[in-house]
Amino acid sequence: MKGDVHKFYIPGKPIAKKRPRFVTNTGKDGKSFTRNVNVQQTEEGRFLWEVLTQWDNKPALTGALKLECEFVFERPKSHFGTGRNAGKLKASSPLMCDKVSSDCDNIEKFCMDSLNRYVYVDDRQIVKLSSEKRWAEDGEIASVVLIFTELD
Repeated sequence: MKGDVHKFYIPGKPIAKKRPRFVTNTGKDGKSFTRNVNVQQTEEGRFLWEVLTQWDNKPALTGALKLECEFVFERPKSHFGTGRNAGKLKASSPLMCDKVSSDCDNIEKFCMDSLNRYVYVDDRQIVKLSSEKRWAEDGEIASVVLIFTELD
């Protein structure tokens, strides 16, 4: 229904969509054939399981959608001091999560492809999209937060 909001929290490091892999095999008849191999099947399954436990067997959404994504990454140990400064963020640590993590568009693609046919019929329904990568704050773990808003 227009204006309805659906929010999902998925614990764990955000995952980027990997490039497709193709394998060429030769059959018993000597003919070669190429097939696509999904190297992320297990990761997609875990991600989808986390979402579906929050979806409660609702039917897939059919209308236009707005998707807001928040990708939270844990800071590497190198961002923190040692010795008496252990646990304190170094002044030289980056404020933005721009160099060490995956591209936003690849993480978005992983999330959207994983939810096709379950939360919505097809990711073509997403007409507005925004995303943010950021570092986890004190006590926070790596995670993905997805917020869907029904537009029609």
